[in-house]
Amino acid sequence: MKNLANIKDRDLLSRAEADITNLSMLAVYNQSYKVFDTKTLQDIHLNIFGQIYNWAGEFRTIQIAKYEDVLGGDTVRYTFPKQIKKELDAVTKEINNLKRTESNDADIVFRLE
Repeated sequence: MKNLANIKDRDLLSRAEADITNLSMLAVYNQSYKVFDTKTLQDIHLNIFGQIYNWAGEFRTIQIAKYEDVLGGDTVRYTFPKQIKKELDAVTKEINNLKRTESNDADIVFRLE
């Protein structure tokens, strides 16, 4: 996978990605987004992965599947590239229609899975 650090070793890239994204997530958690839409999600993606990949925040143009350690080794098959914007728009619309309170975040996440 092409990356800004030109790391060729898959394990080293995986560790670097984990370290960098963990730090980047802190900034995302502390950010207050007034609007939650597809553009916001692209901005979040850019903030998390922008130090590693030059394509961060952009829509994918190729189909991918990825082994995920955090899922106990399950493989994630991501949506087809031509469907990304349509699916994101639908999900963000559903999220924005939910009545969110401080106590129902877990219920909302479960509903959207």
